[in-house]
Amino acid sequence: MCVRAKSVLLALLLASSACAEGPPAPASPDSGPEALAQACRYLWSRQGPDGGWHSDTYALFASGQALTPFVLHALLQAPPTACPPPVGGVARALQFIRRHANGAGALGVGDGQVLEYPNYATAYALRSLVRAGEPRDLALIGRMRGYLAGQQYHEGNGFPATEPAHGGWGFGGTRRPGEPGHMDLAHTRHVLDALAESGQPDPATLARAQRFLRLLQKDPSGSRPQPLPPGRRAAAGAAVLYDGGFYFSPVVLAANKAGFHSGEEGAGFRSYASATCDGLLALLAAGVEANDGRVLAARRWLERHPRWDYSEGIPEDQAEDWGRALLFYHLAVRAEAYQRLGWPGSWRDDLAAVVLPEQQSDGSFQNRDNHLMKEDDPLLATALAVSALSQSFAAAS
Repeated sequence: MCVRAKSVLLALLLASSACAEGPPAPASPDSGPEALAQACRYLWSRQGPDGGWHSDTYALFASGQALTPFVLHALLQAPPTACPPPVGGVARALQFIRRHANGAGALGVGDGQVLEYPNYATAYALRSLVRAGEPRDLALIGRMRGYLAGQQYHEGNGFPATEPAHGGWGFGGTRRPGEPGHMDLAHTRHVLDALAESGQPDPATLARAQRFLRLLQKDPSGSRPQPLPPGRRAAAGAAVLYDGGFYFSPVVLAANKAGFHSGEEGAGFRSYASATCDGLLALLAAGVEANDGRVLAARRWLERHPRWDYSEGIPEDQAEDWGRALLFYHLAVRAEAYQRLGWPGSWRDDLAAVVLPEQQSDGSFQNRDNHLMKEDDPLLATALAVSALSQSFAAAS
């Protein structure tokens, strides 16, 4: 364990022994299973009578169509020894998903006026059904796969290979041909994960996805021009900065939380840690081997940017604190990337030093200081923390 991690955890242990509020803060990664168990108990205690999870913080998550598969997937990831579900809890959640899937297999479209992240919701629902492994869900799993595959941007729905959205996925729902709406790397990664876990994806789908990922990684082998912020023009002869990392979206340019870089070493939207972890995992889900140069380049970027407490690459002097806003998402996606790659070293110690002090006395987690990514919702933040701790548990097994 690094010296900083030891000193932080020791200080927390001493402080907790002198304070009567709540349980003592865990003092080491070895306390992770108990912290994980407390977080799981909190989430199960918030399951509604209808089997779903419903936000008290955001109206958009109140129906449970998006939040329920997200929370359920996190709980199904957790080791049963640390997180035994209550009797009937999983069955009620699965039934919630079945009730809310429409004829095409999509979730998040139950309200005709408001979409609840349909591609996210359906991807997590599909992953949850696959993990649960009930034979009666095979037909629904097939419909969900078909829906998600059909949501990819490609020539057949108005996105030729020259378009920056080509090969990726967006928010989901019905749209006019050629109009991508909101689309980004995170949606793409989660859909690719769902397709990979539920069966062998179509090779053409994977090829298009890999093409999209080359653009976001600023891979020199990509043939499409990099996007520029409004009002900017590419300087004559300016090179694209290829550093192996990923940015978030070539379409919704304001969503790139690290902003745009222009300097002597090159130009382009800056890479940052949470996007690079998403990109690395998307490459793996798209069929790219772990020893491929694209995966290795992303890994080297993460090695050069090792912080767990902040999504490096995002400037720390921005008016809006996006680095802090992504705290729990960054922890979850970084832990998953490290676990998938068999990352050596003391990363579990570094994760513990950041995540364990954030746990509240009721077992929940919450990004109290920042609402930009909705992590001030304890259901969302706790599910992300459960995912991160589960990856740490799996790496230690």
